[in-house]
Amino acid sequence: MRWKTSRRSSNIEDRRRSRVSGGLPIGGGGLIIVLLLAWFAGADPSMRLSLLGGTGTSVSTPAPGPRSAAEDEAADFIAAVLGETEDTWGPLFASAGSQYAPPRLVL
Repeated sequence: MRWKTSRRSSNIEDRRRSRVSGGLPIGGGGLIIVLLLAWFAGADPSMRLSLLGGTGTSVSTPAPGPRSAAEDEAADFIAAVLGETEDTWGPLFASAGSQYAPPRLVL
């Protein structure tokens, strides 16, 4: 594929440099299972508190920095591939009497 000349998808959300905070993104049942596994594995109690969003030791994330040229090129390649899939699957779904819902890609 000649991706450098392909259409870029606009359905991309770039979160590569955003800071993530809080506990694990799981529901109550999953949280109980994770806590039980941590308890039986002998995990540090402060880690269990941080899973609950408590006052345990928190892990800080590094400050956002500039992206490398390789990272930018990889993101551009991904946008081109996603654009190609949208351009391909849209007409195929339409010819089958259905509608293609373009995916939202999160980097």
